[in-house]
Amino acid sequence: MEKERMNKMRLGDEASFKALYQDCHQRVYAFIFHYVKDKEESEELLQRVFLKVWEKRQKIDPSKSVSSFLFTISKNMVVDHFRRVKSRQMLAQEYKRRVHLEDHSTENTIIYNETKDFANAAIDVLPPKRGQIFRLSRFEGLSYSEIAQKLGISKNTVEVQMVKAIKTLREEYKSHYGPGG
Repeated sequence: MEKERMNKMRLGDEASFKALYQDCHQRVYAFIFHYVKDKEESEELLQRVFLKVWEKRQKIDPSKSVSSFLFTISKNMVVDHFRRVKSRQMLAQEYKRRVHLEDHSTENTIIYNETKDFANAAIDVLPPKRGQIFRLSRFEGLSYSEIAQKLGISKNTVEVQMVKAIKTLREEYKSHYGPGG
């Protein structure tokens, strides 16, 4: 029965996919929650797991256990989740370190605020989608693949838009602060 369902799913049968979800989503959720310990994050990761299963359905080997396929994807999603969390924590620590360097003088505060305002204004000048892509990458720490998936565009489009955004921001920086900045 499982092999037949997997074969149908490989061919794009949504009913088979829904049946798989109904049969397995609680166990997958429990597996994810065991590690993540956060209801909302676990639910988000659960949705990503089944989205990934649907996207990779043509690669499913019906002769192998669908459970192992599901839990391998789940394990990888959990590992990626913790990598993103660690990356965000490291960025936050670096930001705090830079902001709280020894000298909290008024001059440094003014320079910091001017630089931050300039950066936000420069990003706001970008075309809306390009600015959104830049913010998702640089401020939310999403990978190009995650951005592409979130916005429903290709990874290549994200890469091209990031190159253009960075080029524009460098030009804005140079025109504002001069080549030696």
